[in-house]
Amino acid sequence: MNFANLTVKAKLAAGFGVVAAMVVVASALSLTSLNDANDCFGNYVNGINARADLAAQVRTAEDRRAIAARNLVLVTSASDIEPERAAVTQAHSDAA
Repeated sequence: MNFANLTVKAKLAAGFGVVAAMVVVASALSLTSLNDANDCFGNYVNGINARADLAAQVRTAEDRRAIAARNLVLVTSASDIEPERAAVTQAHSDAA
């Protein structure tokens, strides 16, 4: 059986079959690629980005602790000492 000897109907069916097969292959490749990209993004969110967020939180807590300690040293009235001491203690526990 030669391709030139096929009817027009058979040639069209074969052509559409080839196109359909190419669409299925392209869809499978795109789904695989999308899955790989999703895995990479998940690794970023749960890995590097999570550590960066944690480091930023620790730095903010340390800054709050330093500011509260400075304010405790600069307090002049006795009534302001206890709230500043509580702020220092809270900031220290957040930084630890």
